[in-house]
Amino acid sequence: AQAAPPPEPTPKPTTERKVNIPPPEPPKISSDTHPEPDMWYSNANAAFSWDIPYGVTALKRGFDDDPSGEATELHEPPISSWSVESLEDGTWHFHLTYENRGGWGTTSHFAINVDTTPPKPFEATAAGGDLTAQIRFEAVDVLSGIAGYRISIDGGRERDVQPNEIVGGGYTITNMDPGPHTVEVTAIDLAGNERSASVDVEVTGEKPVEEEAEVETSGFGAIYWVSLLFMAALAV
Repeated sequence: AQAAPPPEPTPKPTTERKVNIPPPEPPKISSDTHPEPDMWYSNANAAFSWDIPYGVTALKRGFDDDPSGEATELHEPPISSWSVESLEDGTWHFHLTYENRGGWGTTSHFAINVDTTPPKPFEATAAGGDLTAQIRFEAVDVLSGIAGYRISIDGGRERDVQPNEIVGGGYTITNMDPGPHTVEVTAIDLAGNERSASVDVEVTGEKPVEEEAEVETSGFGAIYWVSLLFMAALAV
């Protein structure tokens, strides 16, 4: 009887090494036009930029007024900047997410605040006193809020006035010249928009006259100088 042929060797299983690629990190968004998300800007045109890390093959972006909105606009290959013009006043949010071989990453959000509207029109009133004038005013900005004021007298040098310096709705200017004056008040909101109002005021009182000091020459002083000249002549 013939011997059974030896069994063929079982081939060793080939194992392919699988590399797990994690999804990309959230994008880091920046803006040259609106760099600080907590600040207000009067610029209605916004620009955003970001880096494209190695391995990122596509991205999605979005822009709306939702702080947790979605990125839906696909860019493949990815872009590294985006801009928008003529925005309405308010808070806007830019959304961005990356994709690589590991899938889509987490969406990043970047907020910008736009305020192109000056404070509301306001009136200023004034009451003159003894070398003083009390100016009463109150400006309102419905979006970003009032940052401060500037006050000038007769078109002269402006002085900055903080909101906490206004007591009971009024601000007192001291050491003024008597007579008629025109005071201009400029309200500035947190985005830098301005609104002005002016008022005339009559200041009373008189400024003290500065007396010139009289130079007194005593008799002793005259004798001293004559004696000094006489001694000098003798020495010669």
